[in-house]
Amino acid sequence: MYALKELVRTIACPTDPDTTFTKLRSGLRKLEVEVEYENRGAGKVVARCISLFLNFVLWRCYSDKLIFELKSADGVRTNVNVYAIPNLIRIKVGEGEKLTDLDDLVARLEGEIR
Repeated sequence: MYALKELVRTIACPTDPDTTFTKLRSGLRKLEVEVEYENRGAGKVVARCISLFLNFVLWRCYSDKLIFELKSADGVRTNVNVYAIPNLIRIKVGEGEKLTDLDDLVARLEGEIR
């Protein structure tokens, strides 16, 4: 679906995929992250938030979306892969837009779903 996606982090959860999906949705709602698309059967959530995930000296790469993919580790545990979708044409954050600290968001979300 997306040509480019960069793995940000993998979160290991001690619960089954269905319970993890419910906790993920609840955590995103609590952290006020807008969900653009979700599919419980496929274990996929696409969230809209602007984040800076690569920062080189003269070039910054922003992401407009995050993808959360749930994969069953062994039927009892679940791995949640968090991907950032780079927007190669975005050069700055506009007025009225909120820049999300990606590391902080993922860490807080990890606390919510574990």
